[in-house]
Amino acid sequence: MARNDRIANLRTAWLQALISVAETGTASDASRELDVSQPTISRDLKKLNEWAGRPITVKYATPTSKPFTLTDEGFELLAIAKEFIAKLEALDLPGEAELERGAVPPRC
Repeated sequence: MARNDRIANLRTAWLQALISVAETGTASDASRELDVSQPTISRDLKKLNEWAGRPITVKYATPTSKPFTLTDEGFELLAIAKEFIAKLEALDLPGEAELERGAVPPRC
């Protein structure tokens, strides 16, 4: 897969899952924070690991209070993800409701 194709296939939801799991330490806590199911968080992390082509997160097999940790590559991606998501949020784009009711004209 070409580099640009790989970037185009990246999902912001995967990055948000990474950020939330890194901050909370658990998929359950991250799911509550992001208002999605715990299996969705686990799936997003799995997809992110596959997308990266190397381990980004490590899930411990034994129960601990913080079952997820990041690899060195995961910490590097975490820093980039936080900056990227912050920049997207700073754009102050209209929400879906505004777009649906036509409050924001489309750009040409």
